[in-house]
Amino acid sequence: MPFTAQHAEHGRLDATQPDLGCGVSWETIHRARATLHCPACDGRMVARVSVLGLPHFAHRRRTPDCPLAGESAGHLLLKSDLAAAARAAGWDALLEAAAPHGAWWADVLALAPDGRRFALEAQLSPITEADVRDAPSGTRRTRCRCAGSTIGSAHGRGWRRSRRCI
Repeated sequence: MPFTAQHAEHGRLDATQPDLGCGVSWETIHRARATLHCPACDGRMVARVSVLGLPHFAHRRRTPDCPLAGESAGHLLLKSDLAAAARAAGWDALLEAAAPHGAWWADVLALAPDGRRFALEAQLSPITEADVRDAPSGTRRTRCRCAGSTIGSAHGRGWRRSRRCI
């Protein structure tokens, strides 16, 4: 259930923003059955609303190799909250953002007014410190700092020592 999709005319769409980040209403995209593509794998997507009323995008066909496929509702809500907090602080926030060279993906890429960039990761499932240390391998090359966010009782709390956490 990704929050982002690529539209041929409007560019990148962000379902967490009222105007989808490009001045277009959700109804325009959802009802028109617009042609959409995944920003990660280029697979075809559709605009949907979850049973809880959450607008999002979904792959038309199962895509197990896509980095945006298979995220839980809790993970999506945490990503949305991270983006909303960054925006409320006066920063720009890009959901499901890729590094220019494609070596890593950030759940939320927070962009400070002074140009600093932070890759924010939403973590709900068990993970080891080694997994976290290895995951954003290209962030140093692109001068992007990485921070993690967790709620509840995520297993393997040792990973918090290897990343800044909020």
